[in-house]
Amino acid sequence: MKVKGLIFHYLISAIIIGVALPVSAEIIVDPFGFAVTVPNDEQAVTEVTLINTGEADTPFDIGFSSPDRDDERRNGPRRDALEDGLFAIFQDNGAWGWLDQFMVGRLEIDGFERLDPDDDGFGWHNFNNGNAWNEAEFERYDGLIIAGHGQNFAQQYNQNLERLEEYIANGGTAYYEMGDPNQQIICVGGIRNDIQHWDGWGVQQVSPNEDDENYNRFAQICWESQNGGDNQLWEEGHRIQGSAWVHSCFSEGQFEEGVEEGAFEWYQVFAIAEGNNQPGWVMYGIGRGLVFVNGHPLGHGWQHHQQQGRCGSVGEEILQYLYEGSGPNWIIADPEEGVIPGNEDIVVEFTFSPIDLEPGIYELLVDLELGEDDQFLIQFAAVMSVESPAAEISGIVIDEETEEAVEGVFVDLYYYEMNRFSGNQGQWSMLNLPSMEHVFTFTADDYLPETHVVDLGEDDVELNVSLRHSELALEPAELASELALDESEELNVTGTNAGNGPLTYTTDRRLLGDANAEPWEHRVGIPAGVIAEDSRIQGAVFVNDHFYASGANNREPLIHVFNRDQELVNQFAQLGEGRYGYKDLASDGDVIWGSGERNIYGFNTDGEEVMSFDSGISPCNNLAWDPDREILWVS
Repeated sequence: MKVKGLIFHYLISAIIIGVALPVSAEIIVDPFGFAVTVPNDEQAVTEVTLINTGEADTPFDIGFSSPDRDDERRNGPRRDALEDGLFAIFQDNGAWGWLDQFMVGRLEIDGFERLDPDDDGFGWHNFNNGNAWNEAEFERYDGLIIAGHGQNFAQQYNQNLERLEEYIANGGTAYYEMGDPNQQIICVGGIRNDIQHWDGWGVQQVSPNEDDENYNRFAQICWESQNGGDNQLWEEGHRIQGSAWVHSCFSEGQFEEGVEEGAFEWYQVFAIAEGNNQPGWVMYGIGRGLVFVNGHPLGHGWQHHQQQGRCGSVGEEILQYLYEGSGPNWIIADPEEGVIPGNEDIVVEFTFSPIDLEPGIYELLVDLELGEDDQFLIQFAAVMSVESPAAEISGIVIDEETEEAVEGVFVDLYYYEMNRFSGNQGQWSMLNLPSMEHVFTFTADDYLPETHVVDLGEDDVELNVSLRHSELALEPAELASELALDESEELNVTGTNAGNGPLTYTTDRRLLGDANAEPWEHRVGIPAGVIAEDSRIQGAVFVNDHFYASGANNREPLIHVFNRDQELVNQFAQLGEGRYGYKDLASDGDVIWGSGERNIYGFNTDGEEVMSFDSGISPCNNLAWDPDREILWVS
């Protein structure tokens, strides 16, 4: 029997002739999150049912995104060593050198060669005219190298920019060599090399050490390939030499803005120009792919600075970085979009195809967007174990006291966005979970939550759970007492736990009605000036269930008295000689003080003078009563 998934409620509003017509829908995702095990170079298929229990047809769109794991996946899944990658090079002008010839053509890699565009294999395809953008099938390539800037090139590039961005978001990679900032193209995501510069040195900002917070995979690749352990190349602070190494830089704010707005998953400044400290090499992530942008003059470093540690020595390393960071689309949804008819359901097939991936655990979030404008988002986990141990966990949930099965218990898996509900026999299960420590939490109405930690190995595990409850009985059930001012009384209540689980309790003092508000929470507003026809209301206090407000009243100052219903119930003249009235009021609950001159006047709620005194301040505009020390503060 199927165990139902989470139910999500949302409201879609359609506006027809100015009238909002609410239409509700209810979507069930079954199962909510899933895991598979699959050998490398084989396939696995999982079905997910989207159930619409509402009457409205609901459009949907499925995408994928990386989970937030403290940037540990920011450079994409790790693939095997570069041995069968296929790349595309787009460059329409030789400038200081063709990248096809000087960047990759000089690499001494067995079997790596320029191929005819109709052939697949280990190597690259060269496109040196603008029209090539329309011909290239980006999905064929493990990475794109882009270094063109002519007008026709830019025109064709911009026409293909949308599908290029889609290629990157789905796991593709691209390396840009930009040169002067007057380039007619912009990098994927709207990034421009917007700072003119000319510098022969760059300074590395990242570390090749995986334990460091500023770790960068490309730095590690360079360090390992160029024997950084002996000569300290490609470590943080390394000065990257190259004549005119940075022809242009990238303002960092555009990357920060991209991350803040959600367009980029991450960014990392690899190196800055030594002369102005502006980013010269930057990596950033879009969806599941990554982009490496470089202000390098086109082709120059690959001809003249090929010595280890210099800007033109890392051609193979860039290919390796692109190859690792892209990887195949190892998960595909079918269909990716459509409509779930009202009171019907559809089945979505998720196909897993790990190709050339290292053994390990791979995870993505399935982004299920609902509504005409994708205004509602549901995310659940898709986890794939490639030649890595995994196991099933299952069990029964019962009531500990009655030993009867409990249906509808919510089983939540910590770390992955995956959960289940127990069935009518209390049964639940999760398949193909990676072998690691997992935390499961069981919650249900009228029961105490239960949390279990399971160190899952390669063998299936049975986890049966007994739910307990607590039940508080108070004696007496209600207490009531009326106290005079300054009196106190001690009242006792006995609490008994009639359940079979621990009872955790707290006590909290709550005031009756609206009085139970935060100190600065706005609770009521009275348009006192409008009601009293006084345009200068300057002070207010609340005493004996009434509001007292001081007003100038056209130079005949009054105290206006309002009840809780905002009705004006009384008025009386202010004491003193001030023509503009009291600027502030304060009260200790019996006496009200007011002032807007040198003297302070104290009066009762009927306006009768109780006391007056010289404040020594002229004018005295601010009053406050301190109930703890019984002091009137004035300024």
